[in-house]
Amino acid sequence: MDRPALVDLLIRHLAAGSLETEHLLPAISALLPDEPTSLSKAGLYESLQEQEGEAFERLRQELERDLVKAALELNALAHQRQPIPEERRRDLEGFPLQVPLSWRSQADGLAALQRAVSLL
Repeated sequence: MDRPALVDLLIRHLAAGSLETEHLLPAISALLPDEPTSLSKAGLYESLQEQEGEAFERLRQELERDLVKAALELNALAHQRQPIPEERRRDLEGFPLQVPLSWRSQADGLAALQRAVSLL
């Protein structure tokens, strides 16, 4: 059996829940090419936009949360003038990584608004 067919078979067992995930995932990973075309969560999110159904919607929501978290971490690192970890670079592939230092999060804006209101 060739690798793609074996990966397909293992994924089907994973989806069916017929074998333990802890054993299947390492086997699937071992059969995948060393250099995937892209591990970008942003790319995966974009690719899932055309898919319909609750399972895809839940996955998109999880990816969206991860991307927001990654963007906030990127913002914090930029403000601290720290390098961006490679994992975050991959997650945000396709997004601009040079964040203007004036960019603020909603929490920053809320804190400033609360300070202004307290002065009134």
